[in-house]
Amino acid sequence: MDKLTSEFMTFVLSKQGQEIVIKDGYFPLPADAAAEGRASLKFYSAE
Repeated sequence: MDKLTSEFMTFVLSKQGQEIVIKDGYFPLPADAAAEGRASLKFYSAE
């Protein structure tokens, strides 16, 4: 995964990113799903 995509996904999965999702009228991810997504990104960015 390229750096820009990784940084974007990290932001979207962050608390601040999820607040923007709500503000824009969408449903946020459950906290455990967002945490799992962030953990997966750490795995991919380590490669």
